[in-house]
Amino acid sequence: MTLRTALPWPKYEGQGPRNRYYDDVLAGVRALPRVRSAAFTSGVPIAMQGGIWAVTTRGEESVRDFSNTASLRYTTPQYFSTLGIPIKQGRDVDVTDTPDRPIAAVVSESFAKK
Repeated sequence: MTLRTALPWPKYEGQGPRNRYYDDVLAGVRALPRVRSAAFTSGVPIAMQGGIWAVTTRGEESVRDFSNTASLRYTTPQYFSTLGIPIKQGRDVDVTDTPDRPIAAVVSESFAKK
C-alpha cells in the first residue's frame, strides 16, 4: 500500500518538524495489526517525477547530456526491506544517518556498473 503525504509550510518548515512527523507516522503505522514493515520515500518506484541529478566521479568534468544522470530519492530506514529489495553489498539507510554525518547512499547494481 502506498500513501502520499504533503506537509504544509510553515508548520513543517525545516528538517526537525518534518523528521518528527515522519517518525510519529511510521511508529503509528508500524504498531498497527498485521503491518510487518513501513517506510517513507520521496518518490515511489517507477514514478519518474523529478529528482534527476548529474553524477560525476572525482576529476571528471560535469556534462549535462543526461548520459550521466541518476534518479535521487530520500528514504527512511527499512525502505528496502519493506519493498523486499535485498541489499547485496554495504548497508541500508540507518537512523544514525543524520545531517551532521557523512551522506549515505544506496545505489542499484546498474548504477554501480555504470
